Amino acid sequence: SVLGNNSDNFFFLDEGFGSLDKKALEDMLQNLRELCNDGRTIGIISHVEELKQEVPKSITIKNIPGKGSVVFT
Repeated sequence: SVLGNNSDNFFFLDEGFGSLDKKALEDMLQNLRELCNDGRTIGIISHVEELKQEVPKSITIKNIPGKGSVVFT
């Protein structure tokens, strides 16, 4: 693997959560928690407020006119 031996422990999810109903979102969050408890690192891109509140570590990227994309931690 190009990423080394730990590549199986990381994956990235890009959005798609806005179309989930409340039950499906809760189920998905529980599955993500279990993956994290198993030592996996998960990156998530989302605009869903309920999901953002559940994530323990995050960054926010905003487009600031005249500056471009700015990262907030």
